[in-house]
Amino acid sequence: MGNGDTSALSASQRLIWNASQGANVDAYRVPLILGVAGAIEPDQLIDALRLLVARHEALRIVVVKENGTPQQYIRRVDQVTITSHTFSGQELFENFVTELLAQPMSLEQSCFNAHVVICQNAAGTDLYVVLDMHHLVCDGWSMQILADEFLALMEGRQLDPDPIQFID
Repeated sequence: MGNGDTSALSASQRLIWNASQGANVDAYRVPLILGVAGAIEPDQLIDALRLLVARHEALRIVVVKENGTPQQYIRRVDQVTITSHTFSGQELFENFVTELLAQPMSLEQSCFNAHVVICQNAAGTDLYVVLDMHHLVCDGWSMQILADEFLALMEGRQLDPDPIQFID
């Protein structure tokens, strides 16, 4: 599959999609919060996230209905929004994460949301990356791969080309 392509959900994706309808959608959320240390600029984090999104089709999936049947649609990289937020104090950052995860996730809009957070406090500035994903596109095994690849891209390291695409 590639940008703009649609295909049927796999059997396991259909099970997750069906189970996550209505009030249960957030039960299948897979959040990942990474604290970033070192002399890193927020733009470097955004650039690394864009490369990660370009690398993995699964992070660009939305679920659309065609004739009543859910289909996965792969968006272009530029259609994935990566937001940046600045807060004064750890408490405001924690409130942001709590509120973010309390908002319903619309699988028709995005199964993956990325946020770069600048948290200013008395001790200095802390940077965080908050990845909010649905289990349709990420599980515990792939979360570690995403974290490792993000950190490598953030550090400017080259990754092997053409990763295997697991959109299921």
